[in-house]
Amino acid sequence: MNKPELPAAVFGLLGAGALGMIFPAFSFAMSALLSIFYEPVDEIGRQIVKWSAVFVAIGFGSLIAALVESFSFNYMGQHLGNRIRLLLIRALLRQEVGWFDDEENSSGILTSKLSADALAVKGQFGDSMGLITQVRRL
Repeated sequence: MNKPELPAAVFGLLGAGALGMIFPAFSFAMSALLSIFYEPVDEIGRQIVKWSAVFVAIGFGSLIAALVESFSFNYMGQHLGNRIRLLLIRALLRQEVGWFDDEENSSGILTSKLSADALAVKGQFGDSMGLITQVRRL
């Protein structure tokens, strides 16, 4: 059902993968930063500037990756939720008039299902899909 948003899924997976690589990059940079304290004093200044720029780049990359991931997966979730709502309302409108007379098919219950079911499906594509992609081991 989410086939029309395939480009958003690709961008979301790329963003989540990049965000998942932030922690290993940070640990590598931190270990390199700690090792420069064993250098001569005049070399430490140059290395500190270099590794400070690396940490700023890691932070900026993290920001961009998080924005791409969040936007893509939320975009997919919104469109899938709208598609689910349309399918549900079409199915409801095809029912016979007597079907609405039952207690379990009252207007309050049906509108609640329209809202809750679509939100439940949408929630699977938001943060949870991104987190699954970020922490998955290869």
